[in-house]
Amino acid sequence: MSFFKFLIRPLLLLVVFCQVCTPTSLIAVQASPQGIFKGKIDSIPCIIVPATHEMVYLQIIVKGGVNNYNYLSQGIEPLLMSTIANGATTNYTLDEIELLKSSYMIQTSLNFYPDYSVIQFKFPLSSWADATKLIGDILGKPAFHADDIENARGDVSMGSLTEAGDRWEKLRTTGTQIIYNNKNYLKTPWGDGLNLNAIQSDALKKLYNTIFNRNNISISVYGKVNQTMLTNLIKINLKWLRSGSSSVASTSPVDITSSTLNIVGGQADQKITTCMSNAPKPFSTDYAAFLLLSELLQGRISTVNQQKKYIDELQVHYSNNNQCLFTIQFTASDPDKAMQLIADEIKYLKKFGVKQAELNEKRVKFISHFYLDQSDDNWCQLLSLSSFYNTTVMIDGLDDLLQKVTVSDVQQAAVNYIKAFSIFYSGQKDEVNNLIFTQKLQ
Repeated sequence: MSFFKFLIRPLLLLVVFCQVCTPTSLIAVQASPQGIFKGKIDSIPCIIVPATHEMVYLQIIVKGGVNNYNYLSQGIEPLLMSTIANGATTNYTLDEIELLKSSYMIQTSLNFYPDYSVIQFKFPLSSWADATKLIGDILGKPAFHADDIENARGDVSMGSLTEAGDRWEKLRTTGTQIIYNNKNYLKTPWGDGLNLNAIQSDALKKLYNTIFNRNNISISVYGKVNQTMLTNLIKINLKWLRSGSSSVASTSPVDITSSTLNIVGGQADQKITTCMSNAPKPFSTDYAAFLLLSELLQGRISTVNQQKKYIDELQVHYSNNNQCLFTIQFTASDPDKAMQLIADEIKYLKKFGVKQAELNEKRVKFISHFYLDQSDDNWCQLLSLSSFYNTTVMIDGLDDLLQKVTVSDVQQAAVNYIKAFSIFYSGQKDEVNNLIFTQKLQ
């Protein structure tokens, strides 16, 4: 049976390994996979990362994402992907598709991001020939039956309810929508009931013909698969793919240069403060330095808070989107004291920088945790991100980039990007001091 998974939020690399723990002995850095293939096969960008297990993770990355549509069309891309991945084809009924998936042990999942969507097929290597033939039929000959579309509406609606239950994510989404107002970026991915019910098969077919083309997709594979196997898959089972154009939405840069306080009361069951600043794009010159800056800030804030105990919960995020934001979120009984603590640590780091020993420790921990924490599913998320940006840095070169970061690089990244915060508070206006929340971060 197919497995439908929503991951609509941006990929947040720092969620796991930026949590501050009690000091432990440093562990050796695990090397990234070797023998990676990156290149075009029959004009389609492809990445193959070898694995030692017998499972294959095959991903189709489709450029577009939830930021690519107007408000009336919110939810159309998840609806399309769910209809294709979990519906019938012109050659097979839905019951036949499910029987074949079960026979070949194929699991299907869907991930949605601001700039692209991913259809992932997981199956045993022993099923490669039969599984890839069926996958070619699923992707190339969707039937768009009314029942399949209706089932997809339910899946998308269920995904929206799941996402809406994350109070921290809800505030991040609200903040991003306000920051990128009128820039056609990061609208509600799943839409609402009216939106989804208004989207019919004609609109889905039109979108399918627009975004499923050779210039708008890439393919990544994680498993014991070689270039010849993937070439045969593309030239035989995906030969139906047409030429076309890219569907990545263009967005104007947002430069947060002065701090603002936005009261968004009622947005969460607990009062959360969400502080958002500029951040570099993934794989840009300042990317590695900013990752370590995020780790350092998280550690410093948490260390001071162990004494003062102003902050109850703390989360630090760096999102890998075309339009990036760095986010610090916290809950506190006294938000003013917590905000002042965070502002003081940022200003101190910008003025005095970091010590070499501190940077070295955070660098080793970051790299070690990054590679050791990567499950198969996490590797696949990194693969889809790498495919979208047409790079293997996340897979085989991130440790090299991080090793080259200097103390001055980290300090300069703080100066260049954390100029100010757009702040979103889910409580009431009289509960916070506007002067403290909008102070200059210099």
